[in-house]
Amino acid sequence: MHNEESVHYRELARSTINPAKKTFYLAESLLSKKYTSTLPADCMYACVCKEDQQSFEEQGFSNVQLVPAFPSWQEVDCPTGMGSLCLFHGNLSVPENEKAALWLLSNVFNKVRIPFIIAGKNPPKSVQKAAGLCQNTCLVSNPSESEMEDLVQKAHINILPGFHKNITGSRLKLVHALYKGRHCITTPAVVEGTGLEEACHIGTTANALASIISQLYYLPFEEEEILLRKRLLANRYNNDQNIQRFIDYLW
Repeated sequence: MHNEESVHYRELARSTINPAKKTFYLAESLLSKKYTSTLPADCMYACVCKEDQQSFEEQGFSNVQLVPAFPSWQEVDCPTGMGSLCLFHGNLSVPENEKAALWLLSNVFNKVRIPFIIAGKNPPKSVQKAAGLCQNTCLVSNPSESEMEDLVQKAHINILPGFHKNITGSRLKLVHALYKGRHCITTPAVVEGTGLEEACHIGTTANALASIISQLYYLPFEEEEILLRKRLLANRYNNDQNIQRFIDYLW
């Protein structure tokens, strides 16, 4: 179970102001919840986060196990020293990411005079317009996988705020940034329940995030932070160990 679909669609509805999309997402949420109620209660279900595991148990499923997602990154390969920009990335056609990009442009990036890049798939006109009005920000549309990897590693800061009220599924953007990038800034909802809080700088308001950016942009990324990430990520995202756990649950 890669996420709790009814929660996922409900949160998408909260993130969009488009009435047609909001109606569609709410309808999908109801349909997903109805479908989930028809699933056999005695099967083994594997959830990728604690929140989903708890949700399925509360719905009456008797055998729900926690099996984290299997990321393609298995070696922490973060460059030390200084990067050259602050990066926000994601699928910008998704309402939550569009909302996060617009919020950063309007409330955070205009407070700090350093280079910012927003990169992602299919940026809507709202993000294109807002990025064009922000003098210190560049928008990179539809980067290739190698281009995105290059941006993550060149960045001195990866900033990944989240606004979902209810968390569901894995936070692979965060995992990617911790495996491959330097400093990582986020909000409480993104790291809640991940066990990765210690590796992130967490802010709850626009002013707090702007202040953290200002401090970190001149702070080199050191080897000790890489060692911390290796310890934290190995505890949760070791694919060999998690595959064996999955096999043990099935047989």
